[in-house]
Amino acid sequence: MTRYALGPFFIALCIQRCYVAESIATTCDPNKCRSRDNCACMSTKPPGNLNVSDMPQFVMLTFDDAIREQNMEFYRKLLDPGRSRNRANGCNMAATFFVSAGYTDYSLVYEIHSVGSKIAIHSITSRHRDNLTYWRALDVAGWEAEFVGERDLLRDYALIPDEDVIGARAPYLESGNGSAYTMMRQNGFVYDSSLCIE
Repeated sequence: MTRYALGPFFIALCIQRCYVAESIATTCDPNKCRSRDNCACMSTKPPGNLNVSDMPQFVMLTFDDAIREQNMEFYRKLLDPGRSRNRANGCNMAATFFVSAGYTDYSLVYEIHSVGSKIAIHSITSRHRDNLTYWRALDVAGWEAEFVGERDLLRDYALIPDEDVIGARAPYLESGNGSAYTMMRQNGFVYDSSLCIE
């Protein structure tokens, strides 16, 4: 029953985030933000004037938080190199795991990474569910402690090189007031998966 009660909450949260993203998109100047500069304004239209029918479909499998033995049977079946293949190119399926430290078994993170899935950051603590203003008000040093600290744990305990950990997702999709993006840029993160965009 709880699952059904929380559904409208998460839909409302995503819609709210989309409205925020839409307001951010209106401040982007397409004359200053060009693809040759590795920049693109948010849009619901295909890039490069491509037809919608010519656009490939991307399906991203992502998981948040701890990687634990309780989940591994599912992950192993889903990502089994012998049976899970992309029909378009024959490659093995992979997922991105946004890892937080609490309850994570780093030997299992190593296993998942070694079969081709991506490992990204979801913070050390993933805490303060009851006080989301914590994430909204966090400064650059706070984001660095949470994200770079988790990347250090992944390097030290799962043996994943820093350069392989290039993505991040803020807890509860609360990427704050710009401090998170400043920290990501300063610390070699390439992408963020926190915003909901149409």
